[in-house]
Amino acid sequence: MDENKLKNFSIKELRKELANRSVTKANTLRSVTKKEFLAYENVREEGETNMFDTAFVQVLSEKFIVPRLSQGKILVIIENYSDLKKLHTRTD
Repeated sequence: MDENKLKNFSIKELRKELANRSVTKANTLRSVTKKEFLAYENVREEGETNMFDTAFVQVLSEKFIVPRLSQGKILVIIENYSDLKKLHTRTD
């Protein structure tokens, strides 16, 4: 949302927009299972590749999860890594 659009929003509209973004973020985080995140983490911890080389990360992920991670799922993990790490590695 650009700055010009923000100027025309009421407080109520801004709250609604922020709530929508929160729901979208929560849905994005829920789209990555713990098993998928841990497969990504295992690949990362092995240190065999740059994690931005998503094609090779896909190949390496086959050691930990079947079917292997998709490029889209890898990008979601990269973009939301900190939140996913908190979500999937917390100790209850």
